[in-house]
Amino acid sequence: LARACNTWAKEAKLTTTVLSILQSYIGTEHNGPAWMLLGLISTHVPCKDPHMVMEYFNTSISTPEGVGLYTLLQVLKVLFASVSKLSEGDRSSLQKNLLALVQRFKVPPELIAIAVDVITVVSSLQVPKENLKQYQSAVDAWAVPILENIDSHLSSVLLKSPTLSCPVEEELLIRQIFTLGELCQVCPHRTNKRMFLLMQSIVFQQGVPSTSHLDTLPDVPTLPTSQTQSSQPPALQFVPSTKLQSLTVVTLGKMCLQNEDQAKKIIPAFGQILDTLSDSSIKNNIMYALTDMCVRYASLVDPLLPQMTACLKDRSTTCHITGWITQLLVPVSLSG
Repeated sequence: LARACNTWAKEAKLTTTVLSILQSYIGTEHNGPAWMLLGLISTHVPCKDPHMVMEYFNTSISTPEGVGLYTLLQVLKVLFASVSKLSEGDRSSLQKNLLALVQRFKVPPELIAIAVDVITVVSSLQVPKENLKQYQSAVDAWAVPILENIDSHLSSVLLKSPTLSCPVEEELLIRQIFTLGELCQVCPHRTNKRMFLLMQSIVFQQGVPSTSHLDTLPDVPTLPTSQTQSSQPPALQFVPSTKLQSLTVVTLGKMCLQNEDQAKKIIPAFGQILDTLSDSSIKNNIMYALTDMCVRYASLVDPLLPQMTACLKDRSTTCHITGWITQLLVPVSLSG
């Protein structure tokens, strides 16, 4: 359908009239399909009434189960494509509302990436074009406090033994780690070594320390600061779920895209996991992460092609399919 929309756009068949017809179905029994098409078409023809879209999002985000996360994702896609058409006041209001949700980690993981994209685009529209220094300063103004909050919370939660009165809130961790993955791309200079070590601790954790070992540990192990030379991930005080580990792989891959020194350490470690781990969700995300990184770090990913190829023989159907996808994408990236 996306290809069809691209063809129709080239043939000038996607017009504002088509958008108006689709918008007439919003709020009806065809609400979901209408937003799906609007999300695709708006990349070619910006919405003429983005204020309506903004109001719909503000109303729906409080109860996302009412319209569905996929529909809200399409709504945000329309806003992303049409945000420049909003008035300055509406843009500021939209950014403020989205920021409030992102700062409190109230955005579902499926919507975090596009929400951060919209916030970032608004920041770019608030500064003169081609003034990169001013743009980065505007992004840092809202992104850095969130990063600091994530850093502080993850450090305190991941390195403490969970108790019945204070269990680990995995859903909150997932949202924070997802958010970290997006923010590290817009302000990579603010991503410190401690964040990398925390992500590595989750991905490469094999189990909790034994009881005797715990007796010799302080309540909160000391993490190295971003200025220290230590490169050893700290030991977690709980066993992360497979879901948390697989999602952290995605964030760690995004962080590595902006840091070659870390990529040199992480990429070979990903290869070892492909060799030894049987969980398909973690292996899938590692292969997707490696596919992304092969564009920038071809010489690092190339030695792992045998491990990625071996996934074609995996018992998991999902892993098998992912293996075929990466085999199609990686050679193209390496040759490019």
